[in-house]
Formats: sequence, C-alpha cells, structure tokens
Amino acid sequence: MYHCTNFNGLAPWAYIKVPATRVLFEKSTILAFEIGVIPDGFGPFTLNRRRFEKVVTGVPVGSTVLVGEPPEELTSRTWVQECVRRLVKEGMLLCADVAALEDEAREAGHEARLKGFGEGRVGMYELAVSKVCKGNPRYDPD
Repeated sequence: MYHCTNFNGLAPWAYIKVPATRVLFEKSTILAFEIGVIPDGFGPFTLNRRRFEKVVTGVPVGSTVLVGEPPEELTSRTWVQECVRRLVKEGMLLCADVAALEDEAREAGHEARLKGFGEGRVGMYELAVSKVCKGNPRYDPD
C-alpha cells in the first residue's frame, strides 16, 4: 500500500510504502481501496512494479509543495489524486474522472465507518474495489 503522510502534522509530508500485511495491524485503517492491478504480476522485481514506483515516487512531497491541476496544497488526498493523474498519463491506469474516484472512495469510507470499521480495532477494515478506475490490461511500457 502506498500513501503520503505528515504523521499528524508533526513532520514534513513524506511518501510511505507499507507492506499490505502491516495494514492488518493499523488501528486507524478504515478502508483499503483498490484502484487497479498492474498487469504482468506485481512482484518486487518486475519492470511494471519499478515503473509504477517511479511514477508514484515522482510526485513531490515536502512541507510547502503544490500538486495537481489546479495546484493545491499537498495533503494525502491531493497526493493520491496526483498519483492517479500520473498513472493515467503513463497508461498504467484507466480513470477518466479523478473527482469521481474521490467521491467513490469517500462513499466507501463512509459506508465502512457506518459498519464500525476504523474505531481502533486492529485488523478491522473494509476492502473495496473501485468501479471508476481500473488497471489497464493492455498496458505495454514498450
């Protein structure tokens, strides 16, 4: 799982890659939201994995970074939006409407919270799959 955090406002924004297995031990996780699967497997040494990480880590982070169109202050929300835009531009992700993706994720998070997820119970979170975005099954980096 990939995200951007400022550790509750105590540090500059930073890119974080968290093993999926660690999510099971996070008390604050409400929702794991899948927006796509990259073809050709997604093991740690595949070409597609390296290209994905190059795109994601290419989104600037820091204390006063602006991202997106139009530029907004960096937050975990704007960081994800910019990652999605760049993955679409690279051809790795199919997503015609980033705002619709955000609405979909927000609704899924709200539904998960109504079910009692995110109340400090370790290993209790909802898994949802986006209907708005998906991995590009025809992605060919060459």
